[in-house]
Amino acid sequence: MTEKELKMAAYWLRQASNLFGLHGNALPTEFVKNCGLTDEEKLAFVTEYHEWNGDLDDVQKYGPLSAGAFDRLPDYAVIGFLAHKMGRG
Repeated sequence: MTEKELKMAAYWLRQASNLFGLHGNALPTEFVKNCGLTDEEKLAFVTEYHEWNGDLDDVQKYGPLSAGAFDRLPDYAVIGFLAHKMGRG
């Protein structure tokens, strides 16, 4: 994808994230849960998400993050974070 296409995709993902957020905290689908990420990759994703979201310290008050936290991220959070990562360019 070109940089402009990535920015366009990121825009639409942000829009979708906003819409998904209106229906509540739906957990990721089985596809997302089984997308092939290793436990280390899931932990890195969750940690990076919470750093970006500005709540890493709050989340860690309840104990260290684990790969299992990946399966508890709501769909709109995953979509919004992916949009952020795509739109960096």
